[in-house]
Amino acid sequence: MSKLKQFKYILLTALFFALSVGFIRSTFNILKSKERLDDVQKEVAGMIKQVEDLNSDIEYKKTDAYIEEKARNDLNMIKPGEQVYVVVDSGKNVFSSGVLGTQDRSEKKENSLKDANWYAWYKLFF
Repeated sequence: MSKLKQFKYILLTALFFALSVGFIRSTFNILKSKERLDDVQKEVAGMIKQVEDLNSDIEYKKTDAYIEEKARNDLNMIKPGEQVYVVVDSGKNVFSSGVLGTQDRSEKKENSLKDANWYAWYKLFF
């Protein structure tokens, strides 16, 4: 082979190799882009579901049933003419000795401290 033909052969081979590398690189970029697109579409679908859930929650919170539930449970409100009954656990023993009026002052103070809310928090942390 002459040097000119050999040079043309090497040049064409290098050009073909460069085009192949470019084609392969662009193919991988397209595949990565497709994966990213799929991920974003899944994220969008999740957000659409979240928006639908929030909208249904808003619609429920606009109803009278929700307002009544909140008023009764959180604000302790009642309807006119309604009576509220509080059930108290009758199994508790108020006096440790079992006989009424036989507690001394230290036991009464201890019981009142046990019942105080701030004392319960104090015991919880210290």
